[in-house]
Amino acid sequence: MDEDDIDFSEAVGPVQPVKQPARDRHRFKPPPVPVQHIQDERAVLDELLKPVPGEEWLETGEEVRYLRPGLRKQILKRLRRGDYRIEDTIDLHHLNVEGARQTLQSYMDWVRREGLQCVKIIHGKGLRSRGHGPVLKNLTARFLRKQADVLAFVSPVEREGGTGAVLVLVQNR
Repeated sequence: MDEDDIDFSEAVGPVQPVKQPARDRHRFKPPPVPVQHIQDERAVLDELLKPVPGEEWLETGEEVRYLRPGLRKQILKRLRRGDYRIEDTIDLHHLNVEGARQTLQSYMDWVRREGLQCVKIIHGKGLRSRGHGPVLKNLTARFLRKQADVLAFVSPVEREGGTGAVLVLVQNR
């Protein structure tokens, strides 16, 4: 200690350090929450779950059927009967609604890129939906109904999944 420090210590007298709460000098700020993005995603999901006006060929009972207006009903019969070769299958079991929606969107984008014409989507029968009905089944039907290149879809015969699946005919070729 030099002379100034000694003079200061004598002038001030005995001291005790002030106890302060420990501060985390390396605290990180939490990442920003994309509130608008989350609201937009919820709005899209809500829109997908709403009934669509003019769903003449979409039945929400056990069997799901849809035929793009202007096409012959024979296409539905042929699709259900298995006249179109199923080129790929995806299973949505055990996904929540948001996961299923994202998976459906990604899958249909892939189907378009690959140029597939007929695919099977397994959505399940909704037996474990706790009184909410077949949530994924309804989501799948509404989602497909809004796709411009989906010509038709129908629940297949029982050996192909019955009411727990849907065969989709896509205009790709």
